[in-house]
Amino acid sequence: VYIQPQAGTGEPPERFNWDTPILVSAHDPARIYTASYRVWRSDNRGDSWESVSGDLTRGLERIEQPIMERKQSWDNPWDISAMSNYSTITSLGESPVQEGILYVGTDDGLIQVTLDGGNSWKLIEVGSISGIPATAFVNDIRADLSDANTVYAVLDNHKYGDFKPYIIKSTDAGNSWELISGTIDNRTLVWRLVQDHVRKDLLFAATEFGIWFTVDGGEKWVQMKGGLPTISFRDIQIQRRESDLVGASFGRGFFILDDLSPLRELTTDMLKAKAKLFPVKDVWLYNPRGVTVDPGASEYRAENPPFGATFTYYLKEDIKSFKQLRKESEKKLNESGNDIPFPGWDAVEAEHNEDEPILVFAVKDENGKVINHVKAPAKKGIHRVNWDLRYASKNIMDPEKDSALNVESKGYMVTPGVYSVSLYALNKGEVNQLSEAVSFEVLPLHDQVLEPSTPAEIKEFRKALETAKLEYGTVKKVLQETSKHLTVLKNACFRMEDDAGDLLEEVYRTEAEVQKLKEMLNGKQTKRQVGEQEVATLELRWFVAEMGLSTTYGPTTMHKESLQTGIEELKPIREQVRTLKNTTLPALEEKLRNAGAPITKEL
Repeated sequence: VYIQPQAGTGEPPERFNWDTPILVSAHDPARIYTASYRVWRSDNRGDSWESVSGDLTRGLERIEQPIMERKQSWDNPWDISAMSNYSTITSLGESPVQEGILYVGTDDGLIQVTLDGGNSWKLIEVGSISGIPATAFVNDIRADLSDANTVYAVLDNHKYGDFKPYIIKSTDAGNSWELISGTIDNRTLVWRLVQDHVRKDLLFAATEFGIWFTVDGGEKWVQMKGGLPTISFRDIQIQRRESDLVGASFGRGFFILDDLSPLRELTTDMLKAKAKLFPVKDVWLYNPRGVTVDPGASEYRAENPPFGATFTYYLKEDIKSFKQLRKESEKKLNESGNDIPFPGWDAVEAEHNEDEPILVFAVKDENGKVINHVKAPAKKGIHRVNWDLRYASKNIMDPEKDSALNVESKGYMVTPGVYSVSLYALNKGEVNQLSEAVSFEVLPLHDQVLEPSTPAEIKEFRKALETAKLEYGTVKKVLQETSKHLTVLKNACFRMEDDAGDLLEEVYRTEAEVQKLKEMLNGKQTKRQVGEQEVATLELRWFVAEMGLSTTYGPTTMHKESLQTGIEELKPIREQVRTLKNTTLPALEEKLRNAGAPITKEL
């Protein structure tokens, strides 16, 4: 529906800026404001309009304005067709605290204020404000979210070769102003400003070179990093429900800071502390959907935020290893031209043997039991990591696969409830707690239509499945190790002093027994190779049972039956493997040893 307000009979044409401001009133969702050279108001979502001001600009004739420091011939109208209208209103602000207070900013250096809904207006020339050039363009004007008399304005003067940042603030409805952008880098013009709706002194500025923020109302500004490009950001807003900061860049798309709430906790005293773990936002529990692998060259999809709970932490200084500390010391000596001493063999050996310093988040359930760990870099600054709402894996450990330090693992998904997390540092063989525990809640995303399993039932089922799979993994591992060892025993038969025949046949019989047990676990290998259907194996029993933990509904009767069937089928196999390991194999080794085979004994 086309709703742009139009000039009446005998009125001059409306001068709308390319970036015409439009806003929805905080006091009536059906009321909207827009502006040309004057302010328009609609109380029926744009069906009809009422002008609530006269011309609030300087009303300058654009063709008469100097170009390159002098007026040009009518035959040289370079600026006319290539630019927006001039002497237009470029920004509008309404106080959400007190109805009737409106603020206007123009492209020709004016700010206008009304306290009575537009019946009367007060004009402020921006050149009358200390430190602001008279030609400044008002990019943005924002009424304070908690104080009726406070207002912020963003101006720029780049069309006159001035790229300084100009952010001003008034606490008396525009009667007096102060410049609050002093610590933003010079030549960083500002486009937009947004105020946090929770912490009033937390402000964000969209600039020509990225996004800046301040936690003290403008006394000190900090440039945001974390992968944010230092390019022009032309608009910025806060999605209040989720507390997400959204920046609109020039030509590079949207950038979103998910959950800015940790910035509300920043204080000078906090930044002096060694470390800080910020409050954790409650998190929704659901099954994340997979992403299409190859949607084609013409389709683009931005990545979703990482699934799970987000842990935000601050570290004052890097946690450094012996090697890092030595390197820093040697760098200073080298720069000063001094000799670099050999640290000693003990020191070099300690460097060689130590693990890299890391931070570890320990996640606990409501009973204080540790359920998983998350690794994080031990680097200074504010960082984020995610926990994927899963328990630690209870699969059997493998010395070959688990030879390197790995604090993270993926088990089954947790159930809704209250959890907590603490931050620890691992360095030089010591474990130091850096923060107190922070609690948060895991919430179900959807209300269940059918009655699901209770968290207690899911927990009981999960523990039973983990125990069964651990026993299964142990049996499987013993059989794998036994197969390898039997190959060694076969080779040992050919190094005996006695005739190898009888003992070699016994090794082969034992090997056949192992293969039969493997078949009972996993089915026939030949059928698996060609995809032929096999009788239900224990692997299939566990797979079906695990499906009961793959949804937020929980295990059904079928899942529970599959688990119980697998447990019962594993029992006789486990007993046979125990006998094989503890009786059959040691007796066979002893026979080979007595026959002169080079078989080692346990110490």
